[in-house]
Parts: sequence; C-alpha cells; structure tokens
Amino acid sequence: MLYEPRSHETAARYRENILRCLEWAEQAGVMLAIEPVEVNLVKVSDTLRLVKEADSPWLQIYPDIANMKSLGIDPVTELPQGRGHIANVHVRDSLPDYFYGVPLGTGNMDFIGVFKALDAMEYRGPLTIEMWNETEDNYLDIIRCARTFMMDKIRCARCS
Repeated sequence: MLYEPRSHETAARYRENILRCLEWAEQAGVMLAIEPVEVNLVKVSDTLRLVKEADSPWLQIYPDIANMKSLGIDPVTELPQGRGHIANVHVRDSLPDYFYGVPLGTGNMDFIGVFKALDAMEYRGPLTIEMWNETEDNYLDIIRCARTFMMDKIRCARCS
C-alpha cells in the first residue's frame, strides 16, 4: 500500500486522536483495539507503549500475525509482549512483502508456533481469520476449509 509521507507530527496526531477517541469510547462503554500496522506502531511492543500510556481497559491491541511476518517481525516472539492487552488476534497466512490474499497453507506462517505462543500466554480471546474470497462461488466451502485448517493447527499446537 502506498501512503502519504509521515513525520513526527503525524505520529503525534495519531497518538492525540487515539486518546481523544478513547475518551468517547470510555463514555460509551466501547473497547478500542489498535491493529499495529502504522509506521510508528508495527509491533505489539510498539503499540503496548501507547496502550500503557492510555492506562485504560478500553484500549487494547488487535495484532495481525501476517502483517508482522510480512514485515520481518516474528509473531511467535512478539505476541507474548502484549499479554493481558490483546483483544483479538487477526490470523492469516503471509509471504514476505505481500499483505493480501495469501491462501491458508500456502505462505510462510508458523501457525503452530503462533498457537503455542498464545497458549503459553493464556490468551483466551477471539481469533479472526481474514480472507479474500467474496468473488468465489464456493465461498462457504472456502470458509469451512479455513476453519478446519485453523482448528487442525490449534490441535497440533496443543499436542506437540
């Protein structure tokens, strides 16, 4: 993806606006979760600094393991840094410098390692599989296969 140039001012405005949105979210009882994809927040550990600064149960982290892996960040070692602050985990396959549409099982994601890391940190939240199959006639079959694929990886992680 091509973005406009960023600066220290951009990062400051991002932080300021997240904290402003958090005030509104707290009033409404709505949780915000940051997906670490911005230049200054690409790791769980980077995002955790902002979450801890906000010091609110209404601001958490929503890591995308494929974004991390595609950027050369190991999700197996990065995820545990967000222990207690991960609201959801975005799960999909990855390839280097490729961010969209990698079919499950065709990329380089260590799903078993990821699920072992999540178990070790006692993560009990949701997992969201991101997919791009809306143009496929058999999209429901693809979704069923994705669920089966993930459940198999989870079972393998717990058995090894």
